[in-house]
Amino acid sequence: MTPEERFSAIRLVLVDAQRQIATAIEAVHPAAAECLPMPDMVLPDVDGFAAASSALNANLFTAIGGRAAAWVDARSACAHDPKAAMAVYELCYSWYQLINAGRSRIEAIPGWANHIEVLLEMLPGRIAQLSGTAGVGRGGTPPVSGGAVAD
Repeated sequence: MTPEERFSAIRLVLVDAQRQIATAIEAVHPAAAECLPMPDMVLPDVDGFAAASSALNANLFTAIGGRAAAWVDARSACAHDPKAAMAVYELCYSWYQLINAGRSRIEAIPGWANHIEVLLEMLPGRIAQLSGTAGVGRGGTPPVSGGAVAD
């Protein structure tokens, strides 16, 4: 398969995952865009995964892998629940993981080709866990549909 064919095979499940994460962020922290240093969480085209990964990495982490200062500062400065701010951070991290897994699939990196399926399988539980941590009540987050990835 070509990179374009591999991208086509995962595109729809990534679009769905992106929607699920955005919906969860809205439920967890409706003012996230105003209070937090939100990264650009768009699905890149087939050639944009490396750049998207780098941009997300720069937003979420320090050079040595710690939480970025902007997120630490935002947690303290946000007038909303600090748990909600950190739940949003973790949801953004979930998107970062999916972007990297998509990149691995597109580039056919040995040993990582099926990583995206594992992340997609874990996503509903991750969203439920983070929504609960942030105090979103039962039913506060729409149900998350699982997505199968075509080979």
